[in-house]
Amino acid sequence: MTKKKSFREKLHDKKDFPRIEVLSGKAAAKWGDCTMVIPTPLDVDATMKKISRGKVTIINEIRKH
Repeated sequence: MTKKKSFREKLHDKKDFPRIEVLSGKAAAKWGDCTMVIPTPLDVDATMKKISRGKVTIINEIRKH
């Protein structure tokens, strides 16, 4: 049985990120034929930490970063 990774281990696991994905199938039907950048977990974490405590933001603002 394999040991489950902790949150911190998952956060620092880069795998093959960042990467660029070309949308196809259902995703392309929803958002159009385009490409999407998938950031590293650490990049997302750093962006989330910039949001002030108690402040509400929307996903589109996070995507801009």
